[in-house]
Amino acid sequence: MRVLLVAAQIDPEAVGEASWGYALAHELSNRLQTTIISQTPQHERFRLAEVLPEATVHECSAWKTAKLHSRLDALAKPNFFKFYFFASRLIRRELDLNTFACAHQFGPLAPRYPSPLRNTKLPYVIGPLGGALQTPSALDGGGKLPWYYAFRGFDGLRFKSDPWLRASYSNASAIVGVGSYIKDILADVPLQRFETCSQRAGPSVPADWERLLEDRAQHTGPVRILYVGRLISTKGMSYGLEALEVLNHQFKDWRCDIVGKGADRDMLEERSRKLGLEDKVNFVGHIPRADVDAYYQAADIFLFPSIREPSGSVIFESISNGVPLVAADYGGPGTHVTEDFGIKVRVNSPEEFVQGLAEGMRVLATDKALRLKMAKAAFLAAANRHQIGNIGDFFVELYQSIQKPPHATDAKPVDAA
Repeated sequence: MRVLLVAAQIDPEAVGEASWGYALAHELSNRLQTTIISQTPQHERFRLAEVLPEATVHECSAWKTAKLHSRLDALAKPNFFKFYFFASRLIRRELDLNTFACAHQFGPLAPRYPSPLRNTKLPYVIGPLGGALQTPSALDGGGKLPWYYAFRGFDGLRFKSDPWLRASYSNASAIVGVGSYIKDILADVPLQRFETCSQRAGPSVPADWERLLEDRAQHTGPVRILYVGRLISTKGMSYGLEALEVLNHQFKDWRCDIVGKGADRDMLEERSRKLGLEDKVNFVGHIPRADVDAYYQAADIFLFPSIREPSGSVIFESISNGVPLVAADYGGPGTHVTEDFGIKVRVNSPEEFVQGLAEGMRVLATDKALRLKMAKAAFLAAANRHQIGNIGDFFVELYQSIQKPPHATDAKPVDAA
């Protein structure tokens, strides 16, 4: 099968979207004959053709956006527009689309960018898509977001009236969302088919995961609770701290590490002191990746109170380290956290949410056997359902279901590198 892959951000040295874009492009190019349209990373330390030798790669240079705030750059993605016109011209004028069985655009993750595939007759997939998720009406997060986040408020209007965006999705043979909520967000767009798949694979499960479980079974100190993520209002740690205060009235033998930085850190530290938690809650700050992994491996419970989480990469980091979760039943966590390794909490009101988080932590903290059972289930889920090979399987099967009649010579050997 020969497949055209359209991906604006591919970079094995990056984090976030560009990193998983590379992981998926590499996985698919090892399995199929692929032609990739992408954009050279801004650092220009290599051309993508050098790191994806299995594929035929067409790439354009990127504008330098180093002067933009990193989050604003991530939200607005000005380089997508340069990429879009490059890809559109290539598709219209240079590529023979008759030689492809189907196409796939993955990235940007947010569902607010049109596809250069929309006017072709080639069957195509878009996704995984995530984002455009609204904060639950009953919750506000208790903090402030940067001014440029207000642009997300235009998403709903564009889904209703932007002809480029609507055609991109309605002409697609399949739309893939990181969670079922994406179908609701695109309710005003007539979709041909909708599927769900995470956009982020988990890290490899440690080879000695059974020993790690044994170590936790022997652990006799305080129950170790962990949060990893940015400290901004939508991540919900103001609710998380209130839940820890409730937990502290019911169960005393715990400690919580909060790993990450953000605009709300000072406010959250002050809130922790007012709640009398300063001796039990440790604000670690931003630390190197290897040190974050050490916190995961030492943790017993992962607290994930994010109230507007489109996907939740830390879910997959957590279960790859065998840490059961307590999370909001909303957005990405509502889809990807399952009862075998997590406890999901409704977001109907601040009081119910705080009490639910506290109860979830109490249940896990006071029942070591349950905690270890869920930890084992987390390891197995990560190994069997959330590795890059599983995501590759999903998309290959999807391509096969939408493709034009296959070409006689387009399959790669099964043992291709």
